[in-house]
Amino acid sequence: MKRILPLVLAGILSCLPLPAQTAKEFKTAVDSLRARLHRRTTVDTALKLTKVTKRGNTLDFHFSQELGDYPWREEDLEWFRNELRELTPGPYRAYSLGDIFSRKTDLKTLPMPALTANGRPAETDLRTGDPRSKSPLVRTDERWTRGLSGRHIALWHSHGRYYEAKTDRWEWQRAPTHRTVEDLYTQSYVIPFLMPMLENAGACVLSPRERDIQSWEVICDNDPSFREPRTGKMRRAGKYKETGDWTDAGEGFADTKPVYSVYENPFTAGSALVRWMGEQITEFGIGNGISMILFASIVSRFPTQIITSVTNISNGTLKWWAYLLTLLGALILIVLIVVVTNAERRIPVQYSKRVVGRKQYGGQSTHLPMKVNMSGVMPIIFASSISSIPATIAAFTGHSNSAWARTNTIPYAIIYLLLI
Repeated sequence: MKRILPLVLAGILSCLPLPAQTAKEFKTAVDSLRARLHRRTTVDTALKLTKVTKRGNTLDFHFSQELGDYPWREEDLEWFRNELRELTPGPYRAYSLGDIFSRKTDLKTLPMPALTANGRPAETDLRTGDPRSKSPLVRTDERWTRGLSGRHIALWHSHGRYYEAKTDRWEWQRAPTHRTVEDLYTQSYVIPFLMPMLENAGACVLSPRERDIQSWEVICDNDPSFREPRTGKMRRAGKYKETGDWTDAGEGFADTKPVYSVYENPFTAGSALVRWMGEQITEFGIGNGISMILFASIVSRFPTQIITSVTNISNGTLKWWAYLLTLLGALILIVLIVVVTNAERRIPVQYSKRVVGRKQYGGQSTHLPMKVNMSGVMPIIFASSISSIPATIAAFTGHSNSAWARTNTIPYAIIYLLLI
């Protein structure tokens, strides 16, 4: 028992780390290692030796986690051990070189698998089995016996944007360097070239990040937008093209205001639903759907306009006789519209006489009714569209405040009337 106890104590003491002074004695060796690693790998990092542990006649070296920043290969391990053995200070050259750690990670686990040129993946303990023996996520009619059919590839094309709470803004994970954003550079060839190539070879490509890096949102709608000038990064006006018939539509989008309040939603202000309802009213024979909806919209404004007018008269901002003249003019205008709409030009038609046997037929006189205003409201619609061309051009060129682009001027009213 007395003989075993000293042996146990000697074994324990031999496994204890050497004094901190020992790591400092390797400072020159670590600096040289760092320089040689930089020449070999082009990677420069703050490599440090934290401690040296003695196990009998063997020394284990514990480096900082920066040792894992180098792109290790299997051939680099033997080279690194030889360099470390060569740079070991004289008092410790009698010891053999043991394990090397990057913090708590053994250096033997850091090398990446060797690249091959035979078209087969490198053999590694981290590689999973062939997934083609299982059911694929996506099935296609085409099969490539020697391609990537049935394989699933998770492809992450660089970094992305994240919200930085400290600066209260969205930032790229990689800072721009030499006018190049790394997070966008990789996407420039992975998305348009690599992903389609893999999919054309039969693989199912899973992308954790978005494929569409377009940051602009394009909304197509036939509703007019607001006429105020668009400055800075405010929503830009675009082009709209419509083909086919409306069979189903939502409420529609209409950008009617530069700034919206809490309860205002531009995605419910469009005319898509209204147009569809008008077509349904016309189809079921109730009447002209669009005209009825326009009439209901105009009539619904009467109560608000009457209340506003009464308030203005009581405040003195509107003369009562001016309001009566306005009402009288509106009534006269309605009567004229009804008269012109129902007016017709009767074209006389005289049928010739004909004799059949002893009887005489024909010789009647009648007329062919022709509407005076056969186009209905189309002249007003076309006049409004044509007269808005200057304002549209001004909005694109940034001259919305110019006089010739305003719609509340006398020249605009005269041109509008002449076009009708």
